[in-house]
Amino acid sequence: MTAYIDTETTGLDPKKHGIIQIACLIVDDHKIIDEINLMIDPFSYKEDCLCGDKALEINGRTLDEIEHFPNSDEQLQIFLDFLAKHTVEDKLQIAGYNVDFDIKFIKEWFSSCEIKFNDFFNHKTLDVLSLVRHCEYFNIFQTEDHKLATMLEHFDFQYDTGFHFDSFAPHDALSDITATFYIHEKIRVLMAIGFGIEEEHTFDVNGCRVCGRWVTGDLCSKCEGELK
Repeated sequence: MTAYIDTETTGLDPKKHGIIQIACLIVDDHKIIDEINLMIDPFSYKEDCLCGDKALEINGRTLDEIEHFPNSDEQLQIFLDFLAKHTVEDKLQIAGYNVDFDIKFIKEWFSSCEIKFNDFFNHKTLDVLSLVRHCEYFNIFQTEDHKLATMLEHFDFQYDTGFHFDSFAPHDALSDITATFYIHEKIRVLMAIGFGIEEEHTFDVNGCRVCGRWVTGDLCSKCEGELK
C-alpha cells in the first residue's frame, strides 16, 4: 500500500520551521481506502519554531490561529494509530508532490518525539513531480509550469472522482494530496500508453490518447475533429 502525504509548514527548513497541517491518503490497488487530515500547533513540539509572514500568507493562516491548533503530542498519536492500522503486514511506500520536502519535515516531527520514521515507511518513495518532469522530457505532454493547479487545469478533470478543478484549494494539505493522487493516476495511464504497455485496458482511468483530457473513451471530441 501507498501513503500519499502532504504537509503545510511555517517555512522551508525542517530544522527551523514546523508542520501546521498533515494529510494522508492510504491507497491500495489504485483506490483510496482511508484518509486523515490533522492540524498541528508546531510550537508544541518545536519551542523555537519560526513562522514568517510569507508562510502565513501562503497558508492563509494567522499566527494566533496556528497557536490554537491541537497539541502535537495528541495529533502525533492519532497519526501513528492511523498508520499502524495499515502497517500490520508491511510498511508503507510514501508518495507525494516534491515528497522529499514532506519527508524531511515528518522525520523531524517524529524525531522530536523519538519515533522512528522507518517503523512505518519503507525505503521506496514516489515523487509525482518527478513523473511530471519525465513526461515532459519524453514529450508525453507539456505545461507552462509544474504547479498542481496547472496540472489539474491541463488534464481538465471531467471524470467521476468527486474531485474537480473548481474544488481545488491550493496550500491545503488534503486538497493538495488528493490532487496529487489523481494527477498520478492520470500520468500512470499516459506513460503506459506512451511507452507502449499492452495492458493499458487494465487501468480504470480514461484519458484522451492525444491531449490527455478526461473522456469516456480514449479520444476527446476536440482531438477527434482535428484528426479527421
